[in-house]
Amino acid sequence: MGRLLVEPGAARDELQTPRAFYRAGTRSNLLVSGHAESAELSCAQEGALKSPPSQARSAIQWTNTTASIRKLYQVDANGNRSSMTMLAPGAQVQRDSFIGHIWLVTDETERCVELFSPRGPRETANIIK
Repeated sequence: MGRLLVEPGAARDELQTPRAFYRAGTRSNLLVSGHAESAELSCAQEGALKSPPSQARSAIQWTNTTASIRKLYQVDANGNRSSMTMLAPGAQVQRDSFIGHIWLVTDETERCVELFSPRGPRETANIIK
């Protein structure tokens, strides 16, 4: 097993914190990598979630690695789906957002696959089977 070597006096923000989430499910999974404080949410929470006010910008790089179309919605301050983007299989798109705002991924039938909320200025979300 290797050891992590840190030079004396190295700033904490120079260190990398690798992370990945894998959510087992029958329909689809979401793999998210980025800042350690990013949030992964459950579709069961969809009806109760609203995007909070935020001034802190975030950018999310989405990739659909499934064999099916996926739809991205930003959830507004009232809890409604808005700003739909359709992602074909293999497609990538970057969407500007705000830290704490809620994003919803659905399948072609509008059924929730995953909810996500960025917690850092740059996030990567790969939708996988």
